[in-house]
Amino acid sequence: MRDLLVGRTYCGRLTLTGSVLMVLSLASGCHSNDGWQSLFDGTTLDGWHEIGKQRVWRVEDGAIVGELVESSPYAYLVTEEKFTDFELKLRMIFDSEDGNSGIFFRCAFPPQVLNPDIVARDLPEDATEFKHPSTGETIASLPYRQRVHITGMQAEFAPPNQYTGALYDSTHGRWITQDQFTEAMHQAHKWQEWNDLYIKVVGQHVLVRLNDTLVSEIDNYEFAPTGRLALQLHSGDAMKVRFKDIYVRPLCQKNTCRAR
Repeated sequence: MRDLLVGRTYCGRLTLTGSVLMVLSLASGCHSNDGWQSLFDGTTLDGWHEIGKQRVWRVEDGAIVGELVESSPYAYLVTEEKFTDFELKLRMIFDSEDGNSGIFFRCAFPPQVLNPDIVARDLPEDATEFKHPSTGETIASLPYRQRVHITGMQAEFAPPNQYTGALYDSTHGRWITQDQFTEAMHQAHKWQEWNDLYIKVVGQHVLVRLNDTLVSEIDNYEFAPTGRLALQLHSGDAMKVRFKDIYVRPLCQKNTCRAR
């Protein structure tokens, strides 16, 4: 697919010298002439933050590495920025035969308490307290960075013979593309090789290509109009995944290209 062959845009830095030294750097990477924005500079996790299990994401050999070495809760690497309509492309590889991962979009991390069954999915991320659904008692929320519950859409990333590229609705806890689980989806995944993933989101329409194979497409499916992007390590035992060449291109709709 042509979109997946666009080369890396290298970022620059402008330094002003004089009585005051100022360094102006481009936030969240660089913009290319065709609108693609780099979300990963190849050396740091600038523009991202961890949610859930901490210190399991790192940069190694020009790639973002997510690794669990023991049984752990969910772990996410999340963009600081929120996006509405966009195209996303990245490269990814599964480095273990077990585990489960994914790429979330238009996602959020609603308030919750330590008991995982109590989550205020209808409140914004910055809410610090909410009422117990049964008793009505006001309870304090876990700090944002400690939450493991997520709302939004997920494109699956899994070992072979599973459903890489399938769409899962994490808000309601259900697969929404079961009718598109095919052998072609299995064959599109290159095991132990770098895979190209492309996601396009416009309104309530989502399209996912894996190595230039259309593996998922939905239309008129209601989900959040904006949210963050997130890489996931599923809760469970040891696993390892890598991501690189991560680019997003915001798409304008109703005079709004991007929500922050």
